[in-house]
Amino acid sequence: MNKIFKIGILILLLVLILIGASIYIKNNHYIMLYIDPNNDNESYPYIAKVSKDINNVLFKASELTNDNVFGVKTKIIYTDVYGSGILKNNETSSDLDYGVGVYLGEFIYNGKNSKQIANMILRTIHNYHFNLLNEVDKSNKFFKKTKEYTVLGFKKDNKEIVNILANGVENTAAGTTYTEKVENKIFKIPPEEILLSDYNYIKLYTDEISYSANYRKMLRELTVSTAYFADITDEKSGKTTRVEIIEETFNGKRFQTTFRQFVPHVYTDILSMDFVKNIVPEDDDKYIDQRLGDYLRHCKDIHFINGIGEVNPLKVVKRILQCTDILAPIIPQNKLKEIHKEIYSVLSDETIALINDYYVGSTEISDILASKNLSLKLMDNGKLEVLIKETGDILKELEKSKKLTDSELKPLFQYQESLNSLKNDYSKLSEFSQATYIQHEIYVDKLMSEHIKNKEYFIECNNYLAGLLRAAGIRIIRLYQDPEKPNIVYVIKDDNSKDIKLSEFGKIGLENAYYTYIYDDNTTFKFIDEKDFKGDILRIDLNWVRYNPTQSEDKEFEKIKEQLLKDKKNYKMKIRFGLIKS
Repeated sequence: MNKIFKIGILILLLVLILIGASIYIKNNHYIMLYIDPNNDNESYPYIAKVSKDINNVLFKASELTNDNVFGVKTKIIYTDVYGSGILKNNETSSDLDYGVGVYLGEFIYNGKNSKQIANMILRTIHNYHFNLLNEVDKSNKFFKKTKEYTVLGFKKDNKEIVNILANGVENTAAGTTYTEKVENKIFKIPPEEILLSDYNYIKLYTDEISYSANYRKMLRELTVSTAYFADITDEKSGKTTRVEIIEETFNGKRFQTTFRQFVPHVYTDILSMDFVKNIVPEDDDKYIDQRLGDYLRHCKDIHFINGIGEVNPLKVVKRILQCTDILAPIIPQNKLKEIHKEIYSVLSDETIALINDYYVGSTEISDILASKNLSLKLMDNGKLEVLIKETGDILKELEKSKKLTDSELKPLFQYQESLNSLKNDYSKLSEFSQATYIQHEIYVDKLMSEHIKNKEYFIECNNYLAGLLRAAGIRIIRLYQDPEKPNIVYVIKDDNSKDIKLSEFGKIGLENAYYTYIYDDNTTFKFIDEKDFKGDILRIDLNWVRYNPTQSEDKEFEKIKEQLLKDKKNYKMKIRFGLIKS
């Protein structure tokens, strides 16, 4: 009896210890999940506080989103931080990109009710957005830019959207790949996806964002990208398919953050575990396609930015780092170390970090002033005035560092003086911002470019990475579709495209991990020389293709695949407990 009593006491003590430990962990620690070995996991404890606060909003919105008529209730299946903020050795983080995956429930398709299901899906998404923004207002920690609770920003009316969703439901149930035409582009969509036309991320502002002990706490942008998932069950066959409701943005292009796993991501709740552990494709071909697709996505950004020294040059350096890490297994070690050293020297440079903080602060001021409701709220609680003061303090730090000349700083101080003098008058402050900010931004970009050392190296680095793929027959092809003549697709002529026969072009299988265009018999392909291109650079698409590869290129391609597949073992789920920093 005494022995049993002692065992009981020990068990009770163990239970109490476990309960106490779980309470301590819940209150003081945060579980972070990640797969990318290139993440800066030292930043996780600093991300944890704002992550926990925004998760409270996201999860509460989910709890409130239910439809008693249809019996629909949502749940969160992942939350994550992604983007350059969690790159290693990066002192120039600007904002926080946040993602949430919302599960909408199971929908039974009986062969006749696809439009009813589409309406339920659309209604639930609207409800979630409504509740999310309502919870943002209650939090007093996050401030939204929009004044509308329904913020999907659809370009089409609900009837057209319902038809697109219904078509997706029918094809998912049938297990068939199908096509959908949106904005003069035709998408090839697998049964695991349903296209939802053009919904926007949610732009918030908060002064809680931090990535390190020395990170400047000021009002910064926090964007929330919502991804939606549902189970479609075919009543006849009994088969259930998990689908992602695909957002469609950027002039008709699909953009899925859930596909982008070879860029920095960290998942921020234990409930994300089931999602994360299955996120890297088991299929080797899908894995290769997704990894090269992520590389291509960064190439697009570099192309849009139009080279180092133009718009936001710091982004070019960050994108080249991300491209380097994606291709790291095929880069010789000495070259890899050299690239990292050059890039880290920029991202850790104190002057670049200060200029970037000033750029971020002044940009946020301009963006906030574009919304009267947001501006007045932030003026009432004093946060806008604090942000204006913060940008002034950054200028004083730059002046004290002696790294910028008086003539370089003079336009910045003049701009700052105007902000200070108008800070209590919204109308005049907004009018000043609208009239001057674009030129101010151009000046700050130019200033940053002039203080980035060895700019030519990064152009050479970008060319070097492209050369590694070109040796394997992988060509980056640039396409332009004229919005006025949607049946004409221009192929920008360069070393990658000049020997392609345009008569074969629509048949060579343009590859991309995010979207595929299908060109029909009415499509006309034409070459256009780069020097003659005068269209909108944002409408240029990049695709990777292998066209008539040589024997040596085939051999190199197999070698690249082998090296990337060996690295697959490093992309496994890892767990980190992060102490929440106050």
